[in-house]
Amino acid sequence: MTTTIIIVAVMVSLSVAYIIFMNARRKKLLGDYNADNQYHRAAELLPALMTDRLDQIRQQMNGSVINAVTECAHITNIGQQATSAAITAAKTVAWAAVGVKAKYRTADHASYLVLSGDDLHYVLFQEGEVRDHFVFDRYELSTAKIDRTSATDKVTRMGSAMGRKTQKITLDKEGKKMDILFYDRITRLPEGPLSPFTGNVFKTMVDFEIMGKYFKEQLGNKYPQLQAS
Repeated sequence: MTTTIIIVAVMVSLSVAYIIFMNARRKKLLGDYNADNQYHRAAELLPALMTDRLDQIRQQMNGSVINAVTECAHITNIGQQATSAAITAAKTVAWAAVGVKAKYRTADHASYLVLSGDDLHYVLFQEGEVRDHFVFDRYELSTAKIDRTSATDKVTRMGSAMGRKTQKITLDKEGKKMDILFYDRITRLPEGPLSPFTGNVFKTMVDFEIMGKYFKEQLGNKYPQLQAS
């Protein structure tokens, strides 16, 4: 157990260092191209990304309208699966910093929330393949609320949330309480982490940050009680 904690701590430290390095490099290369001054392009940027970097999500929506999209933590019960996923996420980010696409026995996850009309879709990819897709309807969302992120949330999902602002939606689906942590940006593709060696990676990072901001705005416009801070 002690060894696992040390490994997680080291990997998380490497992840933080990697994020700081990437942000500094992005600012140097992009100059004034940032999410704030490019946000006015969000509505036209969305369909362009959905037919390019996020095409697997578009295909999974099977022709349904896509009003907004952002990344979220995978929905799971607290326990071994959540702990294992957090360790894997931290390891993957750390190895990506040195150009290695690491493979682990625990599958790599990428999950998203897609606002489609009155519905909110949750789509989970595992090693680039869809593993889960379910829908929260208007009734379920009308009684949902923004809740505080707990200490347990932060610990069990620290790898996936690292470097991003997190909001939590609490709702009831078929009599079962569910918590959804969603982020202020997208950092992962359905097939895995966004590689720092991909062409135009820094522009893509800005575009994905715009998508996160746009999702938050559109969700709040549709369901005022879900207006995130």
